[in-house]
Amino acid sequence: MGYNKSMKRKAIPLFFALPFVLTGCHIDSPGKTEIPLERLKGKSYSFYSFTVPICVALYADFSDIAEAERTRKTVEEVKSLFLEIENSLSVSVETSAIARFNRAAAGEKVTIDEISYTVLGIAKKMYDLTGGAYNPAVGMSVDLWGFTPRFQGDYEPTEPYDREVNGEGKFYSLPDENYISAFASLSDFGEVEIWEENGAYYAKKPKQSVTIDGVSYSMRLDLGGIGKGYAADEGAKLLRERGYDYGYLNVGSSSVALLKSVKQETDYAWNFGFRHPRDKGNYLELSLKDETSSTSGDYENFYVLNEVRYSHIIDPSTGRPYSSDLITATVYGLPAAEADALSTAILILGREKALALLDEKFPSVSYAMVGEEGDLLTLSTNFETYRLLDQNMEIEDENV
Repeated sequence: MGYNKSMKRKAIPLFFALPFVLTGCHIDSPGKTEIPLERLKGKSYSFYSFTVPICVALYADFSDIAEAERTRKTVEEVKSLFLEIENSLSVSVETSAIARFNRAAAGEKVTIDEISYTVLGIAKKMYDLTGGAYNPAVGMSVDLWGFTPRFQGDYEPTEPYDREVNGEGKFYSLPDENYISAFASLSDFGEVEIWEENGAYYAKKPKQSVTIDGVSYSMRLDLGGIGKGYAADEGAKLLRERGYDYGYLNVGSSSVALLKSVKQETDYAWNFGFRHPRDKGNYLELSLKDETSSTSGDYENFYVLNEVRYSHIIDPSTGRPYSSDLITATVYGLPAAEADALSTAILILGREKALALLDEKFPSVSYAMVGEEGDLLTLSTNFETYRLLDQNMEIEDENV
């Protein structure tokens, strides 16, 4: 469903009751259907990867011992796949391709693996399409502002630019301005080179570096968000290859890969809930199946200092946590990895520029974005049919 400037949509009540909301790792028992699904039962499996909870929910005939064991082994395959992707992309895994790239000297060539080569290729595509609004080369700024994994748990300052925290683990102050501007200058992702040669994969770091108080710094990458989206894509692909048509894969609630539901009355679609960015529960629901979706927002990883919210999403043009009129965006109609990059870019661009980008470069993508002005929340979406749960949220005219 494309974006049309001349259209002005309103929330339309769904014409059927949808009993399941994708907010937890739970799955309803199947209802009566026209196809032989009566023996299928839902079961969910949970594990952690990329420091977030992963939920795999599948329908199978668990009364058949062999089928139950096959399903268990399939989930183990998914876990192994996620571990392989994490071990390639995570900045907190010292041996990962991305961690080795980050430790390399400016201008150095690094041998990487096929996974990191593939994901970097997706990242470069989305960097170009979004005009640089999506930019994974902000790793130094992400660390400067305190959003890398080392700040979780028992954090102790180790870098020259690190800040002290109080007894509750909260920062006393903001980063120094000289570090903010210097690290922002290291985020030219367009200068990163990747290539394949004789079956091996390589990445070359840009030559630019900065020196502050005698310490040199070069570009660092952060592929956390797009990496989780890629894992969702590959996990769903594996499930389908193993013959599973019913279920879903939820990656930390930011990326979701939906198969089919077993509910005939919903045309085998799921009731997909969008988490409220400022309250409990969901603000919107719609019906989806055989689709991937990714969400970005300022509410997942943030802190408040002097009554200002600082999010983990860094604006590459400033080297600071982004500041626009949007607080969350959800995208579907793309692979989850690309959708994650696009939803991040939407937040950084703000509503007006984001709508222009969607209209020009992503006309078939479906989206919902929420803006905030004081206590007023506004929804902009091109969904044809949805259920708005927050009755205090206003619907924006889509005309730009």
